[in-house]
Parts: sequence; C-alpha cells; structure tokens
Amino acid sequence: MSKNHYWIAVDELIGNYSRIEARYDTPKNEVRIDSKEYTLLTVRLNDHMVNLDKPVRIYFNEALVYEGTPQRCLTTMIKTWQEREDPGLVFPVEITIHSQGEDTALAG
Repeated sequence: MSKNHYWIAVDELIGNYSRIEARYDTPKNEVRIDSKEYTLLTVRLNDHMVNLDKPVRIYFNEALVYEGTPQRCLTTMIKTWQEREDPGLVFPVEITIHSQGEDTALAG
C-alpha cells in the first residue's frame, strides 16, 4: 500500500486495514479527517484547497488538532513534485497530526 494518497500521507496504521474520510472546506478554511485506523497522518495543503495566508483549522475525528497559519516551504513543494510529477499535486505545506491532538507543522 502506498503511504501517500494525494493530499494525505499515512504515517502510522492501527490494524490490518484502513479507511480515511478526508475533506476540505475552502470557504471555512478547514480540513476534516475521520479515521479509526490511523493515529498519525500528514496533511498536505496548497492554496487551491485553503487560504494559506490565513489561519487553517484541522479536525481529526471531530477534535480540533491544529489551528494556525502554516508556513509554505520550497523543500516541501519540491518533494511533493518529485513524488508524482503532477503540478496539481504540489503542496507547499505539510502538517503532521496525531489523533491525541498533538500537531507538527513541517517545514521541509
């Protein structure tokens, strides 16, 4: 199984199967993710999904796990370009989230 599914990267799986329901709401500038099988995910964002110049909220299993204005990173853009070589799948921001509510905005 691939670790990367477009704008969600899987970091840690509980059990043998997986299901993720993920959606973003551009007007609300938020992301909502539901999954009982994962405790650690990386959310990849670009300006087509949300406004990266404003605070973004990420909910994981209905709990707010990230709120802040993410920083764009050229290294992240290059990495995500190299993975698929698809201009629609280039992401300048990666935010690793934990189901317990700890988050880490990655800068490259």
